[in-house]
Amino acid sequence: MMKSFTLEDLLTHSFEEIEAEGRLYGLLASVKGVSPGKQAIKTIISYSKVLKIFESRFLGNINIIMN
Repeated sequence: MMKSFTLEDLLTHSFEEIEAEGRLYGLLASVKGVSPGKQAIKTIISYSKVLKIFESRFLGNINIIMN
């Protein structure tokens, strides 16, 4: 039995499950070459530009989206 389960183990297991499902249903489930679309990347970059994180000793981290 595994004593620890790392993020790398989780990703490997997830990719193996996707490929197994693809074989089961006769689909081509190749995880290589899969990438987000241009709109998804644009949205993430826009979000990162307006996200501000402030640290407070009393409140911890404060996340604010600036418009």
